Amino acid sequence: YLIKPVREEQLVPTLEMALGRYKSDAQLREKMAELEQSLEDRKIIQKGTGILMELYSISEVEAYNRIRTLSMNKQISIIETCNLIIKQSNKSNNI
Repeated sequence: YLIKPVREEQLVPTLEMALGRYKSDAQLREKMAELEQSLEDRKIIQKGTGILMELYSISEVEAYNRIRTLSMNKQISIIETCNLIIKQSNKSNNI
């Protein structure tokens, strides 16, 4: 905040402070978006893992290892693999 009348010696430090706060806020928004995406990814992985656990009566670790191996073999991300598993499961359930 600037107190009127505005003096030149106050203007530069105030602008620098405002710019610093803007940059800090931008970094926080970016970090928040990353965390939200990470949470969404985790939910997808959990769902894909759960489907395999139920389908093959295997542990969570084994299901995740199968997803990871399939992802490496197909050269796609774990998220993509889980989305494919979920999509296929939904198709199977709708028949």
